[in-house]
Amino acid sequence: MIKVRVQTVRNCIQTVKLKGHADSAPHGQDLVCAAVSSMAVGTLNALAEMCENSFTASMDAGDIEIHITNLQDSDCQLICRTFLIQLKTIEESYSKYIQIQQEVSS
Repeated sequence: MIKVRVQTVRNCIQTVKLKGHADSAPHGQDLVCAAVSSMAVGTLNALAEMCENSFTASMDAGDIEIHITNLQDSDCQLICRTFLIQLKTIEESYSKYIQIQQEVSS
């Protein structure tokens, strides 16, 4: 299962962590994993192009962590919110393979 943890501070996304694999099908045929991976890479590419100095990210064997360092960067927030909406859309149909946990801080 892919576990997604989203941390928000004052209604701003601060951290998005993805961990694990969907395991919805054999390796190379797992459409859930492929969809989430594609969205994550697209999100990282958009952040790199539009918010170069406002975030950090790391990737390692199925684990991705995005940390927004400038919470006031509206482009970063829009990109991350869009990513979260996309992930929730996948979760609606494939909740057996992806779980999103949101943590809100004030």
